[in-house]
Amino acid sequence: MKKLNHKNYDPIKDCPFEKDSNVPFSFLAEAFDIVAELKGENSQLYKKTILSNMFCSIIHNKPDDLVYVYNFCINKLVILNK
Repeated sequence: MKKLNHKNYDPIKDCPFEKDSNVPFSFLAEAFDIVAELKGENSQLYKKTILSNMFCSIIHNKPDDLVYVYNFCINKLVILNK
């Protein structure tokens, strides 16, 4: 299984949770940890890629949780950027 920051991440094959199961908090925490550690040139692009991979996995495996995760992310990212 590839990590969210791997260039060939596949949202279906590499997703750490099964289709229609709840999105584990550890999946979100991993994405935020990777994003928080990124610095330097092109870091914004990498951050967008990681979050896109996370959201694609959620859309494919548990679309019902997308709204909840999105709202959680907005609150979390606003705090990180202050």
